Amino acid sequence: KDLFLMPKNKDNIKLSILILSIPSRFDIVRPLIDKLMRQIGEREDVEILSLMDNKSLHIWEKRNELMGIARGTHLTWLDDDDNVSENYVSKLTETIALNPNADVISFDQMCYLNGVEARVFAKIGNPHEDVLPDPKDPTRYKDTLRPPYHWCCWRTSLAASEPFRASFSHGDRGQSTEDIDWLKRLYPKVEESVYLEGHYLHIYRWSPSTTESVL
Repeated sequence: KDLFLMPKNKDNIKLSILILSIPSRFDIVRPLIDKLMRQIGEREDVEILSLMDNKSLHIWEKRNELMGIARGTHLTWLDDDDNVSENYVSKLTETIALNPNADVISFDQMCYLNGVEARVFAKIGNPHEDVLPDPKDPTRYKDTLRPPYHWCCWRTSLAASEPFRASFSHGDRGQSTEDIDWLKRLYPKVEESVYLEGHYLHIYRWSPSTTESVL
């Protein structure tokens, strides 16, 4: 495990940021970690935990490893090629402080598929829509509604109540769907949710040139 930032006062951590990667992608994940560390600065209530291995573990095993050592009251997941807003850390910690019992804090996502933009609105109660081309504008995708995803912010005790499992189904691009399986088991347990409408805290990018399985 690469413990990039673990505050000394483990009893005061509000947010654990969990990142999966592999050594060959260190140059990809490093800018994300640097950005997060600049946002965190001297504060002691946020930790960054990353697990890099030689693909000896399955992705669901890696997720359980990180979730098991997270010390924050809340946690969130990032992929190594994700990006975040400039106020990502401050907005999440501020919201946790105001809503310490929130099971999930959800927010919106800017999504770029091969450079084409889409907006994803993640909120409890939303349907699960696919990101589809906008018939009115071929240069972008339609706005998409979804329930909270793993990249939203989850109460750690709730998240850990449902361990990740081996996924036997795969998405259209062959990716593991262990995260979807996990989310489906969490949704019925959510009692208190907060939606940060209009806050695009997560930035997802996908292209065949940068994607690599961390299985």
